[in-house]
Amino acid sequence: MEYNTSKIADGLEVDLIGRLTFDEHTVCRQLIRELTEDDSNNKIINLSNLEFIDSAGLGLLLRIQDACSKAGQTLSLRVLSDGQVQKMLQVARFDQLVPYV
Repeated sequence: MEYNTSKIADGLEVDLIGRLTFDEHTVCRQLIRELTEDDSNNKIINLSNLEFIDSAGLGLLLRIQDACSKAGQTLSLRVLSDGQVQKMLQVARFDQLVPYV
């Protein structure tokens, strides 16, 4: 997985690209550090360019959400309306855990 960050009007947006699996835990630690060190309060994780996510990837998203919450930041997800990633999030009822934008 790769990611790109960009400043937006009310915070920071991160575009995740590729596959989000357990193998990406090191990259996620780096991402968490970047998100929590950024002084803006609103964070958006854009999953539109994510091709695949598994249950470990869902767990990594929850770790990101937990770290942002502990830092007093709000995290939202930008999700496509179809595809494997959306189906995994739907099955896991992720919209009840992290808000969508």
